Amino acid sequence: MNNSAQVDKAGHEYWDKSWSETPLPTIFDPYDTALDNTFYVRVHKYFERLVAGRKNLKILEIGCAHSVWPLYFTKYHGAQVDGLDYSETGCVKTREMWAAQGLSGRIVCADMFEPPADMIGQYDLVMSFGVVEHFKDTASCLKACSRFVKTGGQLFTMIPNMSGLVGMLQKYVDRDIYDIHVPLSRDMLATAHQKSELKIEEAQYFMGLHLGVVNSGRHAGRPVDKILRRALSIPGKLLWLAERTGVYLPANRLTSPYIFVLARP
Repeated sequence: MNNSAQVDKAGHEYWDKSWSETPLPTIFDPYDTALDNTFYVRVHKYFERLVAGRKNLKILEIGCAHSVWPLYFTKYHGAQVDGLDYSETGCVKTREMWAAQGLSGRIVCADMFEPPADMIGQYDLVMSFGVVEHFKDTASCLKACSRFVKTGGQLFTMIPNMSGLVGMLQKYVDRDIYDIHVPLSRDMLATAHQKSELKIEEAQYFMGLHLGVVNSGRHAGRPVDKILRRALSIPGKLLWLAERTGVYLPANRLTSPYIFVLARP
């Protein structure tokens, strides 16, 4: 990376250690109505609408290490998906996961600020889940992401809502994890897109509540982690049960777990 604005607050060492210690995920079933699957059901409904009727989609995920999204878009939307990540450890394990699932997409270990030239302007949809909030200069990061989008394509960015309740709790659970994030609100993320000369199509808080987004951090793998995860899951599950009876908590700045923006270059 060539300047301080392009430095990941977490850093290579953090991600390499994280991916070396984290078990590989399995693809979710977007039609499974179990409470624990609520986030995936909701996000699937959104993506169904986003890609409805679009054929031969070519998608890139930036920050693809250990991600289920390439598996999901291939299996449920018939897309061709590539991945980019700067953690070599993450890329190696992701290649193993893709091979086990029969995915043929390209996984590139590279810095998104200095990507291979043949990836620029090649994708109908470029997406990231929890990437841009790790960079001090959000606009610079988004500008780098947008370079991969082809003419007429879209950039989808989702981040945890560290400016709301999730961020407040993260400070107490593990302050070091909180400190590797820039706590962005929806309006701040939207403004960063505008500074990057991106045309915003949607800018939303996503879901009413989901405290499972809080990272266990230093507690991971310890006996207290299981207790913590269960405690954090209770409020969301109670809300999701209520929503099945028609009682909803609207997405909002305080309690929503995620923020997303859909934009075009």
